[in-house]
Amino acid sequence: ADGETVFAASGLVTAGVAAGRDGYVIVGSRQVPNTGAAGRAAAGTHTVAAAWWSAGLTGWLRAGDATAGALDGAGPRQMLAVTAAADGFVAVGSHGTRPSVWTTGDGRLWTQTDLPLPAGARSAVLRTVAASGRVVVAAGVASGVAGQFPFVARSADAGRTWSESALPVPAEPAPVSALAAADGRFTMT
Repeated sequence: ADGETVFAASGLVTAGVAAGRDGYVIVGSRQVPNTGAAGRAAAGTHTVAAAWWSAGLTGWLRAGDATAGALDGAGPRQMLAVTAAADGFVAVGSHGTRPSVWTTGDGRLWTQTDLPLPAGARSAVLRTVAASGRVVVAAGVASGVAGQFPFVARSADAGRTWSESALPVPAEPAPVSALAAADGRFTMT
């Protein structure tokens, strides 16, 4: 996909890819100029979430917002991983200091949902995601007064609603680095 025109702009970071019944999705982030009063350019840039869709690995198109600001609204946003689920695609990452989830039926228009911070956390980010049918599990790392700790979020309805739980805290910092689904079970390292 590197040769595609849509990926030629500076400031793009791709972080994850998935294939589903409606095509292919790449997610990541991009740097955009800050805007001030009346939409005029202001100093600096900020990070927004970014997604691209293709029916067949060529002709990539930049995805848009199904709800206002889902990808490019206020506050830094980044998509770090994506998976194909029963009802489309689910991407995870962060919005400011909160873990965040994006969903889409076809990869073209995305809706974003911020999840609550895990208990004891000041900030958190979801770094990996996997799906088995309509069940989606995402894992990430939270930071609090006592340091960093891993946590998971689970959705039984393809990413519409979520519940979170902490993982056992290892003696050494050990963030979740990979997550896979098979036969309705999830494994993480």
